[in-house]
Amino acid sequence: MPDILTEPVTAEEISKILGYANDKRIPVTPRGAGSGLVGACVPVYGGIIISTQKMNKILELDEDNLTLTAEPGVLLKEAAAFAEARGLFYPPDPGEKTATIGGNAATNAGGMRAVKYGVTRDFVRGLTVVLPSGEIAELGGKIVKNASGYSLKDLMIGSEGRWG
Repeated sequence: MPDILTEPVTAEEISKILGYANDKRIPVTPRGAGSGLVGACVPVYGGIIISTQKMNKILELDEDNLTLTAEPGVLLKEAAAFAEARGLFYPPDPGEKTATIGGNAATNAGGMRAVKYGVTRDFVRGLTVVLPSGEIAELGGKIVKNASGYSLKDLMIGSEGRWG
């Protein structure tokens, strides 16, 4: 069991929680919808759970760049329906439709369409990530051609919250 459950609604709130936890050396476990089957969102050492479920807004649809900007708590089925209602398609299709976009990014989810279209990593252009120190980092961006330097965005995707 965690010692405390937090339900922040902004990256800045997560930043403060992680900064405090880092200073006090308190373990932190990120948690989305809890629909994963491997127990990655279960706190092994107590500490703080950061739930992203209240961060559940679709912020922008940029039709010029074909990008959707969403908070991590947006459900996969909501993002897919939002895109479909506008004549667009979100290809990653993990089995659990009530999983969150953040959880999909955290696990690099794929599903039945992965062979044809790819996995979540192939459809994420940018991330706002809060590092364990509490620092907020912007990784990647809306444009497809973003090849200078290391791809820290791709390091984050699939890390299950280990790096940020």
